[in-house]
Amino acid sequence: MEGRGIQSIEVGGRLLDCLVRSGVPMSLRALAAEADLTPAQTHAYLTSFKRTGMIEQKVESGPYSIGPLALNLGLARLQSVPLYRDASQLILRLSETYGFMSALVVWGPFGPTTVSVAQPSHRQYNLNIRMGTLFSVTGTASGKLFAAFGENAAVHARIKEELAGSPELPGISNETDRRGFEASVAKARKDGYATIENSIVPDVFTLALPMFESDKTLAGVITCIGSEGALKEDAFLQTLDAVRTEIMHLTKAGGTS
Repeated sequence: MEGRGIQSIEVGGRLLDCLVRSGVPMSLRALAAEADLTPAQTHAYLTSFKRTGMIEQKVESGPYSIGPLALNLGLARLQSVPLYRDASQLILRLSETYGFMSALVVWGPFGPTTVSVAQPSHRQYNLNIRMGTLFSVTGTASGKLFAAFGENAAVHARIKEELAGSPELPGISNETDRRGFEASVAKARKDGYATIENSIVPDVFTLALPMFESDKTLAGVITCIGSEGALKEDAFLQTLDAVRTEIMHLTKAGGTS
């Protein structure tokens, strides 16, 4: 039997759930309507959530979005799952072995979200990618794998918004069009990986490979970012085979540590 709870926490949880399910920042009135609360009640909860970092508001009277504390809670939850914990260790090994920046990207409430990043000790890539960095679905190698192998409705909704040119969507992106995007997704599905070169930063090459759960659903994406020369031709093929093998071992084990 469950013990007595605190009603105000449960009500606040409804508001947070509305933000998570929305996937985009929400106004005070929209949150109140979705959570079946008055605007005055909603404002009181949001004020406290802002103070704790559970939500954030970029500008006064602007929309509300998930805050840094909520992100840290989500990351802590992922680290308690063996598969994701082992994947975080894998990207550290990949960076040290092959000399590129590595990232673990999962699907979050606002799209493809970086949950772990590794840099090689002997070289630092000056790229604005850190825990919490968002990627677009249509304009990045990581995002295109969610389009190729992800099955949830949120992925399809995000693709529709991005191709419509919504200016409010957060995330790193490159210019794309529907025809080019659909062709690159079909290629990624066929090849089992996605690449982008000379995108936002010149002379940088990105390789992204999917990581699957034991039931073949997409768990996340391992993304490798290196200099154009280091990840092309023979070096690319060697790196692709090696990284693919590492990911296969990881997913077959299902995360064991």
